[in-house]
Amino acid sequence: MRRRALAALVGCLALLGAPATAETICGSVVGKPLPITSLRTGLGAVPAMIGNRDVKLVIDTGAAFSLLDDHLATELRLPRSTRSNASLFAGARITEFVDVSDLRLGDLNAVAERFGLFSQLANDGVQGTLGAPALAHSAFEMDFPGHQLRLIAPSACGRGPDSWTFSPIASVSWRQSGSQIWFMATLDGEDLLTVLDSGADHSSIVMHTATSQLGLSTRDLGDLGMHRINGNDVHIYSHSFATLEIGAFQLPTPEVQIVAIPHQKRGPQLILGADFLRRVRVYIDWRNQKLHIAPPLQ
Repeated sequence: MRRRALAALVGCLALLGAPATAETICGSVVGKPLPITSLRTGLGAVPAMIGNRDVKLVIDTGAAFSLLDDHLATELRLPRSTRSNASLFAGARITEFVDVSDLRLGDLNAVAERFGLFSQLANDGVQGTLGAPALAHSAFEMDFPGHQLRLIAPSACGRGPDSWTFSPIASVSWRQSGSQIWFMATLDGEDLLTVLDSGADHSSIVMHTATSQLGLSTRDLGDLGMHRINGNDVHIYSHSFATLEIGAFQLPTPEVQIVAIPHQKRGPQLILGADFLRRVRVYIDWRNQKLHIAPPLQ
């Protein structure tokens, strides 16, 4: 799946309940861990079921709605609807949506209202994505190094990660912008407004941030050449920074891509993608708007 620009769009997916096989902790229903499959792009996908059909969905915390492969929607005869105001994803216009009546994530039952239709999803056996609204009705533990995702629904624990399998090194507050998770991180001593986007294959900043805030020039950067992003040819560079800090958590030598696109005053200054998530474990508590971070298990 290609990198794609962040979009403020609307989607809805609500976790409703679970069978008796799910574990209950402090009033929350804790699902059994879902295995995360690492794709060639570096993104992570989890198994799910739509009706009686097994599907593989990419975890995409940076997307404002979930997606489903157009051909699969046709096979399942899902009812379609059209929006006059098209939304953009990976340079394509998303105008058609489907109503999904039965979605299951492991041993948790879910009901989805609308998924956007996209015709270029069927790579690495992937049939769709789980956008931020798909996860916003539960807390969830995302462990890319350990290859598992654990959902906790509803997010009823008011004391933090009671159902987490480890103790966090850092816990930071975040705010919701659209459906995205925004918080502050520090890159080589500079505080940056940050988005956690598991649907981005690489962490990135725009050139304006690299030059004006971090004091870099193109002479300091590795040249990755021109790439096609959202239908546009964009020059991409890379740089190995000394330290990324999120609260008390420190990550040494993060490799970040620098994207030569126009500066966006209201956009995030740093996107932390799947390459970041492959080096950490995170627990996202939607009810209390907290992000808890720990290193991988040894």
